[in-house]
Amino acid sequence: MTRKLFYCLLVVFMLTASLPVFAENEAVPFSGDWVLDKVYENASSSEKYVLDPENAASLYGEEKNIYSLLSDGSASMLMEEESMKGSWKETDGVITMAVTWVSKENEGEPDLSGALEMDFVYDAEKNDLHRYWKDDDADSTYHDLNFVYTRIPQGSWHMTKVYSRESGTDAVLLDPESAQSLYAESVNVYELSNWSVTETITSEDYSQQGVLVKSGNNWLLKFGEDYEMEMVYNAEENLLHRYWKSEEPQDTYHDLDFVYEQITD
Repeated sequence: MTRKLFYCLLVVFMLTASLPVFAENEAVPFSGDWVLDKVYENASSSEKYVLDPENAASLYGEEKNIYSLLSDGSASMLMEEESMKGSWKETDGVITMAVTWVSKENEGEPDLSGALEMDFVYDAEKNDLHRYWKDDDADSTYHDLNFVYTRIPQGSWHMTKVYSRESGTDAVLLDPESAQSLYAESVNVYELSNWSVTETITSEDYSQQGVLVKSGNNWLLKFGEDYEMEMVYNAEENLLHRYWKSEEPQDTYHDLDFVYEQITD
């Protein structure tokens, strides 16, 4: 074997070894889209507490950023008007994301020399990401922070199932044939992209624009001042739920669960 061929093989081996290794078709547990949810001070102690976004505005300045970690090892950071892209790798449980500015010059493979790097730790039990920061300087405002990130629903969605959850009974999947009015919405498509929403009402050949707003642990799809839909995101199953209740005794249904699935190519 020539020395030149040896070095070529060595370089290939090193590049391959640096990539995240997962079995074919195995899902990366932390792949998806993430946003900042909470920031804890005294994160390493039993006396940790959540900082108020209004009183710690600088720490929550990234709350509109969307961090994407994809199964193929690519990564991106999407801001309101700009975006960065790059890659991630996992070493000893630490996920290092490296991204750089997107421009016409680097629309292909970005040059990650001098890239912005951020380290995350994935908590499988709570299904969230953590980024830790410490400063031992006594004069610093903050000393021991834990930035916690939660998943944000993105992509195209449509309603596929409706369950009746009458009090005291197990949820019953309603038949589309016998509950056609409840399934009328199933042809609509909701496109969630960044913090915007597009609802396409196929039956009327009409679409409207809205915004995606975090409300506590839930998500609001807001269209204008008078119309909004509150969704509960089950990140583990990648499902959206919209719950509806009525206390009117004459109504046919009183407790419904509308289930939305992501449309995949």
